[in-house]
Amino acid sequence: MNKKAEKIYNLIDNWMTSDDRFVSDVNKRKWEGLKEYFLIQMEKIAEKFDLIVTARKNPEFKVFLKDIEMETDEGTIYMGNYLLIFQLEIWSMKWYVKFKQISINDFGRKVMKDAYHPHISGGRPCLGDFRDEYNNMSNEWAMLSLCCKGKEFLECYNRENPYHHLGYYVPIELNLGTEEEPEMMIWKGQNKAEAMFSIVSMYIPGLDSFVLRPDDWPLFSVHIKNIMEEYECNQLRATHIWIKNVSLFFSQLSWKLNDLSRLTTSYSGREKVSRFIANNGNYFGIGRLFPIYLESSMFKTLDRFNRLSYMSNYLERASDILKWTIKTNPDFSDWNKRSALSEKNFEALSIFKTLSNDIIDKAFKSQKDVSQVLNDANYYIRKRYLEFLTSERMKIEDEIIHYSEDGKQNNLFAKQVEVN
Repeated sequence: MNKKAEKIYNLIDNWMTSDDRFVSDVNKRKWEGLKEYFLIQMEKIAEKFDLIVTARKNPEFKVFLKDIEMETDEGTIYMGNYLLIFQLEIWSMKWYVKFKQISINDFGRKVMKDAYHPHISGGRPCLGDFRDEYNNMSNEWAMLSLCCKGKEFLECYNRENPYHHLGYYVPIELNLGTEEEPEMMIWKGQNKAEAMFSIVSMYIPGLDSFVLRPDDWPLFSVHIKNIMEEYECNQLRATHIWIKNVSLFFSQLSWKLNDLSRLTTSYSGREKVSRFIANNGNYFGIGRLFPIYLESSMFKTLDRFNRLSYMSNYLERASDILKWTIKTNPDFSDWNKRSALSEKNFEALSIFKTLSNDIIDKAFKSQKDVSQVLNDANYYIRKRYLEFLTSERMKIEDEIIHYSEDGKQNNLFAKQVEVN
């Protein structure tokens, strides 16, 4: 008897016969009728696949699927390795399957997370027409069939209804060296998808998500190559180290900009800026009759000041940081150095020193210029309002020397005739 198959068999049997847990008589009878069949199934799985049983109490096991390749209209795409996690729900006596993958975080540790695949979301597969057959196999404990169908599912692609585009997995091959001494870096399968999804999930105040465009991959790959050499790690861990550093950079810069915005002009000055922006085109309540708009340069300056803590004032796209030289922080796997991550004074700005200095300089300049712009805006609005009053006065004076044909009250909209 295979030891792993025997272990999962004993886990379930102990659960069913334990006096410490309530298990219905119906479920106990079902187990008695299935136990031999289940053991045979598990021995066949152990022969055909890589069976993993690490649970100590809960009835669950894992099946490791190596080097999965997905067949698509564009050809065969390498996806990587997957884990099928089988968990038995005792109350319903039904097996549930989750699709997971092994990843490497920035600390260099292996972590299990939801698998990336065009037809998987949150570790759950989109089964489509296969759902009824899949549920029947799960209810009948056809474990070998579940494993085989799970592998077949990962190897198939339906272009009609994927959760996300196939482009997340299509390989990208880049030569980071020269023609004489090429240094190839390949992004493919789950590694490429994980990099793209992880980068998009970064929060950057005032900017849209960081999306890697096709022309961003060469610059991004250079950063990853440098980190791989510095940390002597693989591509996946280097990606997470880069994301950690960039996230710290934006967090620290956001703190500095927030602090700077609190040290700017007085409260009344900030109120004036907000009022100018909110009422632009509708000053003195005459917007529809005579809209007064600030000049473009004035409005942009006031808007930048009003949004001083937002990165959109200083970067058009988050991926602009790819153009700057990265300097990573100390190795996060060192506990003594990792403690700095929780301190607000952590010098993440050193990662992109030139870029951060440039942004802070622009923020100070915006702070310095805003008082003069407020005065100019006040003068401009009053000047335009005076033009409006002057035009209204001229209309009234012009109306006085005209009258309607029927002798009624003067009306700007009545047919006008000249006085003899």
